[in-house]
Amino acid sequence: MGSKKKAHLYMIDNFQENINLEKVSAIIGMTPTSFCRYFKKHTSKSFHTVLNEIRIGHACKLLIENKMNISGICFDSGFSNISNFSEQFKKIKGISPSQYVKNRHKPS
Repeated sequence: MGSKKKAHLYMIDNFQENINLEKVSAIIGMTPTSFCRYFKKHTSKSFHTVLNEIRIGHACKLLIENKMNISGICFDSGFSNISNFSEQFKKIKGISPSQYVKNRHKPS
């Protein structure tokens, strides 16, 4: 299995945990600097961007299910604080988590 795929699978399996660059690069067998360069070259995105996209994808699923509040979704998606969650959500989706919920539950 290639290093990019191995890193991506690790992120998918562990996105709810505190994943850091040092941990993932060690699993791949690279230094953090080499891993960053390699990952960016092969995905055109940074490690943290991809990790946040995975986390926000999970958050969107939970928001659609409407079984948890936004704060619970934030922590269940691997974010350590609501401010960062909201910032990353808006950066990736272009709207706030609460606006996402409103848009998804509007009658067509």
